[in-house]
Amino acid sequence: MEIVVSRGGEAGQESLGCLPCQAFTGMRPIHPESQSFLESGLFDDLTSFADLESRISAIPGEGKVKGDAFEVFVEAYLNTHPEHLQSVQVWPGASVPADVVERFALTFDDNGIDGVYRTVLGEYHGYQAKFRSGRRPLSWGKDRLSNFIGQTERCDHRVLIANSDDIDAVALQRDHFTHVKGSFFDTLGPDDFEVIRSWLAGGSTTRRRMVPYPQQETAIDGIIQTFESYNRAKVIMACGTGKTLVALWTAERMAVKNILVLVPSLPLLRQILREWTSSMGVFD
Repeated sequence: MEIVVSRGGEAGQESLGCLPCQAFTGMRPIHPESQSFLESGLFDDLTSFADLESRISAIPGEGKVKGDAFEVFVEAYLNTHPEHLQSVQVWPGASVPADVVERFALTFDDNGIDGVYRTVLGEYHGYQAKFRSGRRPLSWGKDRLSNFIGQTERCDHRVLIANSDDIDAVALQRDHFTHVKGSFFDTLGPDDFEVIRSWLAGGSTTRRRMVPYPQQETAIDGIIQTFESYNRAKVIMACGTGKTLVALWTAERMAVKNILVLVPSLPLLRQILREWTSSMGVFD
């Protein structure tokens, strides 16, 4: 059976509705340089990640100062966008609890692990934040990726968070390793950066929860009714009508336990993951 949904509402109207902003308070900023970079205006009125990169590159002084600025951004990002890496508690640098340090045999220096976060599944992921002006590719030896990989050997997972898009193939071959690229952060917009600035200023942010529009409710009802009589359905929806979230809402109402997602590219998979996890309420 085919279910066809056309765009509803006035021309130019967003296809997704939002519940009123919901305030929540997570961990407050821990990085020792958070306040100084906030007061410097580094995070004021940012409109894109490229804008932030330009400001960090222009910071006078040694590379460590630029690295500290990026570490502050990474801590704020993990706390304000937990749906991306499933983070529920973040500890930068020396703030990592002693029992976690002992359990995973962690050591901290300027060339290795920069922090740890705990995931919604209770795993502990070691992370490293690396900033390179011009998005210079990261090498295994020169950029000390080997130090990070070695220091996080016992962690459940290790995550390299960098503005560089390209890294040494040796790192990519390691088990339990993820590279978050600068091209991913390019998807962030002014609202994302305002949430980050607000969190750095007060440790609290607001979150919007998407809810279906009437035409999406029609699609959800049609899909559920179809599955009552058939074991498959073809859902045809125009671009911008909210296919990604209609799929999630349908699965939630049907209380399914497993979902198989087939897409032609990793960027599309990341988009689906981000939209689904940010709309499930897991991190509120």
